[in-house]
Amino acid sequence: WREVNGLVLFFVRKSSDPKFGGPDWQIAKGVIDPGETAKETALREGHEELGVTLESIDITTLVQLPTIRMTKYQYTVEPYSIRVTDLTKLVDPHYETGDTMWMEYDVFQRIGRTDNRIIIQHAYERIKNGEQI
Repeated sequence: WREVNGLVLFFVRKSSDPKFGGPDWQIAKGVIDPGETAKETALREGHEELGVTLESIDITTLVQLPTIRMTKYQYTVEPYSIRVTDLTKLVDPHYETGDTMWMEYDVFQRIGRTDNRIIIQHAYERIKNGEQI
């Protein structure tokens, strides 16, 4: 996420192919690899799917959000939120990402992937409460 003129924007992606997570705008996500922590997975997936680098973020703002059990799909999500501070340090994402966009909270709540909306909501609430700004 980042803040621009008082607006909180979230960096989201569309898959290059719906088989990589569906056709809607969505957050970066992925499976925890063996030997990897959820935090390490969040950083890796942010890099792979959004082009976020360690040089582009404020690592002190890497905050775990509430864990969510997706009963419809039978998996658990351990989401993280992090502030992007240097847009010049972003790199091109890999082939699974067709497009990226900085999106306002309200817009994502209307057009974003349905099961990602609660994650964006948790991040937005923490940011607006001053927990990450």
